[in-house]
Amino acid sequence: MNNAIESFLNKNTVASIAVMINNAPYSFNCFYAFDNTTKSLWFKSSEASTHVLAIEKNEHISGTIYRCSHHAFQTEGVQFLGKAKKHDGSFTHNYYSKYPFARAMPGTLYRVEFVSMKYSVNKAGIKKKLFFP
Repeated sequence: MNNAIESFLNKNTVASIAVMINNAPYSFNCFYAFDNTTKSLWFKSSEASTHVLAIEKNEHISGTIYRCSHHAFQTEGVQFLGKAKKHDGSFTHNYYSKYPFARAMPGTLYRVEFVSMKYSVNKAGIKKKLFFP
């Protein structure tokens, strides 16, 4: 994964993720932590939530992460496809280091394994796109 993509994912905090429910898209927002070692994204959610119930039936997801700017000519973000999987017992330190308050909240950690990703940046009218893999 390109260093610019990793840096962007590490600096940001909220992802918008879409799942499918009865052939219709359903979106949710979540705080996430990016794991540099596995190149994956982690989020915490209730096992009873609508989106987690959908993930249990179909692990394929899509999502975006966007850096909000007040300048129309300065945009940055990623669009991705991935597979969401319930936490398997490995990796919790980075998520809870980034969000210590989350330890006190009920829920389960989920890992997003990226299938593909497009990173777009537009600074002062100069556009750049990077892809992963």
